[in-house]
Amino acid sequence: MTEIADIFSSRAKFKVLKLLIQYSQPIPLRTVANLLNLPIRSVVVALDALSKQKIVRDSPSKHNRLFQMDQSHPLYEELKNIFAQIEKSEIKIRSITHQPEATKAHKFAQSVNQLFSSSR
Repeated sequence: MTEIADIFSSRAKFKVLKLLIQYSQPIPLRTVANLLNLPIRSVVVALDALSKQKIVRDSPSKHNRLFQMDQSHPLYEELKNIFAQIEKSEIKIRSITHQPEATKAHKFAQSVNQLFSSSR
C-alpha cells in the first residue's frame, strides 16, 4: 500500500504531481522537466517512482515517454483535493506577503495621479 509520505518524499515528486494533476492529457517527459524547471534526471527519478507506485501512468510512444495521473488510482481524488487546498493556501500566502508592496505601489499611483491632476 502506498503511504502519503512515500508520495511526497521529494520536492521533485511534489512538483511533478502538482503539474500532472492539472492536465488530463499525457505530457512528454521533457515538457514536464521544462515546465518545472528541474533537471531531467530528477524528473525521471520522480516519475519512475510515481509510476512504480501506480499513481502516474507511463505511456511510451515512438520518440517520447508520456506521463499522466492515473485517475483510477484510489488516492487520485484525495491528491486532487490536497493540491487544490495547497493552491488556495499559496494564493493567500502570496497576498499576505506582497501586501506591503501592493500598498506602496497603490500610494505611489495615487500620488502620481494627484500630481497629474494638479498640473492640468
